[in-house]
Amino acid sequence: MLHMAYLRSHYSDTMKIFQQRLQLRERSRGFHLITDEVLRALPQLKELRVGMCQVFIQHTSASLTINENADPTVRKDFEMYFSNSCYAQELANSSK
Repeated sequence: MLHMAYLRSHYSDTMKIFQQRLQLRERSRGFHLITDEVLRALPQLKELRVGMCQVFIQHTSASLTINENADPTVRKDFEMYFSNSCYAQELANSSK
């Protein structure tokens, strides 16, 4: 479950606040693009040119990274790095 708030209007200096509770579909472990789901949930984003986004994730084992999506290998690199880091940590803990 994500709570998202976007601020600042494109059309004036007045501040607008859009708040939306968004439940993402279930996914397997890994790095996933959620842009389309966010855009569908917040059509008001079209009103903004500059803004700030605050995201609160209610799941204890979830995390959020924000990256540009210019290179599709970035997610693979993240997955490889974190898989290796987690495996190394498991090995360290099991040898104690």
